[in-house]
Amino acid sequence: MNKIFEDLSFVKIGTWAISPDNLLEYSIIPGKENNYLVKNSLYLFISSESEDLLYVGKTTQSLKKRLYGYSRGNGVNTNNRIHNNIKEILQTGGHVDIYGFNDTTSLNWGKYNINLAAGLEDSIIALELPLWNGKNSESHTIEIEADEQNVVQESQDELEEYSFPYLLGNTYYNFGYINIKTS
Repeated sequence: MNKIFEDLSFVKIGTWAISPDNLLEYSIIPGKENNYLVKNSLYLFISSESEDLLYVGKTTQSLKKRLYGYSRGNGVNTNNRIHNNIKEILQTGGHVDIYGFNDTTSLNWGKYNINLAAGLEDSIIALELPLWNGKNSESHTIEIEADEQNVVQESQDELEEYSFPYLLGNTYYNFGYINIKTS
């Protein structure tokens, strides 16, 4: 693995494989289960052969829950895309390793907690250009379970119902405030 990621305390926690039933599955290395169960993690998928960084993601769930989404490709665009990419590499004889970084630091700015995993994700993507991240990082993609998509659509419809045109005036341009008259 890339020395940079070792220096950042990423640990190999598992590998992806295809089951005899042609399903995508992952296995966790014995002794690494704790890395797999911690919430607020950053993870990498790396090609074993070329050591190319394929994908960087973060989750506020446990890695167990997040990896399950990739193994099933359960209807969410990111899950489907990464699921298909992993399967394609495995079906051509390649190997994909899973590395994890658990954000266990208590880093605060004033009273606010700083999510180190989220910040690292954006920086790693910007500098390393993982093959599967595209131009948007995971932090810019809302992870929505398939059954929650209706709620999102309802929210968008509701926003359209309450939208109105507004001409920005001098106060916005001079001070950054938007003052909306209530009649």
